[in-house]
Order: sequence, then C-alpha cells, then structure tokens
Amino acid sequence: MNTQENRLLRLLQTDFPICERPFACLAEQTGLTEAEVLALVRKWQAEGLIRRIGPLFNSAALGYKSTLCAAQVPPPRLDEVAEKINSLPGVTHNYLRDHRLNLWFTLTMPDETELARTIAQLENELGITILNLPAERKFKLRTLFELSE
Repeated sequence: MNTQENRLLRLLQTDFPICERPFACLAEQTGLTEAEVLALVRKWQAEGLIRRIGPLFNSAALGYKSTLCAAQVPPPRLDEVAEKINSLPGVTHNYLRDHRLNLWFTLTMPDETELARTIAQLENELGITILNLPAERKFKLRTLFELSE
C-alpha cells in the first residue's frame, strides 16, 4: 500500500467525515479522486480488509444493556448455532474459542428484561445453556490498525 492508501485507511478508522459527500471529503484529504476512494473501498470490502463502514454508538448512554455470552456448542452444530445467533440484531460480535465454552458473543438489548428473555429464548430454541457474563467494570479500548507502506 502506498502513503495515500494508508492515509485513507487511517481516516476510515478514526475520522470518517459526516457530510453530504464523505468519500469526496476523504479524497480531498488523501490526494486521491472520489472515484479512486470509492474503488479502493469496494476493493478492500471484496478482499475482506474492510468488513463494514458505519457508526459506533455508546449503547449504554442510549439506555441499552449489553452482556458477553458464552456457550458450549457441539462442534457439528457450531455453524447452525452461530447463524441463529448472528441473525439477532443485537449481536455485535460472535467468535469461536478453543475452550470448553467455545462460542462467545455480545448481545445488546433495550433493557435487562429483553436481554434475559432473548437469552432464554436462544437456550430454548437451540437446546444449549448460555452463560450470561455482564460487565462489572467497563474498559474502552481504542483499536487502530497501523499499516506500513
């Protein structure tokens, strides 16, 4: 990647413009054209370098409740269970771990009641036990993927 592409990736991660034509604004900041920015973003999405471009909301500040969940899922059922969990709008992360509790995901809902109801419904539908691990203390990590030229 060249310097312009690195700068674009950094801006996509840290300073995405909120304006009528954000990709034109990014082009101006990187020395690329708007068409070049759009082409790069599409290419990186197709390659899996970029999974999504979108806002991050502080769900707690909006009154939502979230929790980390863990489950022991038989390996032959992992795809089925993960697909069901991923279909929920409140799931932001879902990942496999090399552990007895092998499937972990985060779940965010409007309130504690909805959170508990959703977990119970998943347990019932999937025939698994889900460990509910609400945060006792929050740590906010800033993830920035530095790229070399």
